[in-house]
Amino acid sequence: MNPYAAGAVDAVTRVNSADPDMVGACQTPDVQAMVIWNPTMSEIARLPDATKVFDRAQISGEVIDLMVANTATLTEGPDSGRARAGIRDETTTLMSADMPEGTAARAAIGKASGTDQAGFESHTAASRRFANADEPMTFTESPDLGKTMDAVRGFLCDRGPLGLGATSVDAVGIGA
Repeated sequence: MNPYAAGAVDAVTRVNSADPDMVGACQTPDVQAMVIWNPTMSEIARLPDATKVFDRAQISGEVIDLMVANTATLTEGPDSGRARAGIRDETTTLMSADMPEGTAARAAIGKASGTDQAGFESHTAASRRFANADEPMTFTESPDLGKTMDAVRGFLCDRGPLGLGATSVDAVGIGA
C-alpha cells in the first residue's frame, strides 16, 4: 500500500506511545510499522528485522524543530522574547563548539534526550541549525516557508492526521 495514498492512514491503527516503550513495542508481532524520531529511531534501526523506509532528510525543510511564542505574550513582555532568542543563540553556539565545553554540552543534551553524545550528533547531523541570529528571521520571512507549510498542512488534512473533525487545512493554526 502506498503510504501517501488517500485512505492509507485509515488502514492502520494509530497508537500514541512514549519513546521508551517504542523500542520494545516494535519487537512485538502486532506492530508492523512505526512513525518515530531520533533517538528512538536509531535504536530501532539497529534491530535485525528493522528497515528504515523514510526519514526527514528526504523532505528537507518540511520538518521544522522550532520554538514559538504567542504574539500577545511577546507584546506584553518583549524581554521574554529577547531572552529566549539569546538563549537559543548561546545554546546553538555552545552545541556547535569544537572544544571541551561543546563536547560536554552535546553529551548532556544527548543524555537528557534519552541517548548519548553520539546519538545526539547523529540526529543533528541531518538537521540544519541556524548559525547566527539573522538566519532564523530570513528563513521565517521567506515565501518558501509559507508554501512548504501549506503543502504540509494540505498533506496532513488530506490523509487524516489532523483528526477526525478536521474538515479543512484551516483546522490548525498554521497558515501560508
